[in-house]
Amino acid sequence: MGFRQFAHSLALISRSEHVNRPYAALRHVYWQGRKLAFPRPLTLPLSRSFISDNEPGGVISMVNLFGLYDYNNMHLVQMVLRGGRCMFDVGANIGSYTLIASEDPQAFVLSLEPNPTAYAKLLNNLALNRRANVTALNVGASSRPGRLRMTNLPATVLNRVVETPAPDEPTMATVRPAGTVKLTPERIGRRAS
Repeated sequence: MGFRQFAHSLALISRSEHVNRPYAALRHVYWQGRKLAFPRPLTLPLSRSFISDNEPGGVISMVNLFGLYDYNNMHLVQMVLRGGRCMFDVGANIGSYTLIASEDPQAFVLSLEPNPTAYAKLLNNLALNRRANVTALNVGASSRPGRLRMTNLPATVLNRVVETPAPDEPTMATVRPAGTVKLTPERIGRRAS
């Protein structure tokens, strides 16, 4: 991380309404040292879960800075799923929302992640937290059948769908839309309402 990016991160922390700013600034300084000193993957607490990633940017750095980094939405998910409800996490990435949603063992979460690198990290995070109330599928969701191409970068938050790969484009992953997903009453129980 360069000095400008470091200063930008500290500026974001100073404007956040949802964190203890001095504590978050210290966490950020600690984070920069940890990225340099400790081997990967990095594992951090996220609410009552743990999230792990071998790339120090993206989701894991937001978790380090802010904990519930998308506080309003993540808190809403926690409130809505209390007592057992069903959530679809479409584009689950490495699983931050899936983990938040599945903290209530009565809830059921269906996570769709088309990118193979992000999907492998999602499965790792589910295993790390021993979540039995999540079904994760390595598919995308679409309104029509077909195939799409997406980048397969190690920093999963940077992946995107592409029409035609550029000559210097990283490895491509071909994925298929999910089509129809059947949820049986036995699997989701009363959460179907």
